Amino acid sequence: MSSVIQVVVVVQGKPGTAEAIERAVSSCVVLSRAEPGCRLYAPHRDVERADRFVFIESWLSREALAEHERTVHFQTMARELAPLLAEPLHVSILDALTGD
Repeated sequence: MSSVIQVVVVVQGKPGTAEAIERAVSSCVVLSRAEPGCRLYAPHRDVERADRFVFIESWLSREALAEHERTVHFQTMARELAPLLAEPLHVSILDALTGD
């Protein structure tokens, strides 16, 4: 049985890479939100650390997230982000504790 999952991804860029990261991310947003399994895809830029970005996502299932990771737009974003990263992505896949 599939269940909705929440995903939080932290992207820590190298100093001075914020604009390039934002460009790479923005090209993926509309297409990701249009995916059938996407309930929420909301990238944010940290107001105190310009080179840090946090994605808050909601997917209908882990399978929907896996499908997202196989899309051309996601693969393109990942390829563009790779040389800009100061550290590996921090990905948390979460199940809600309540039915809300």
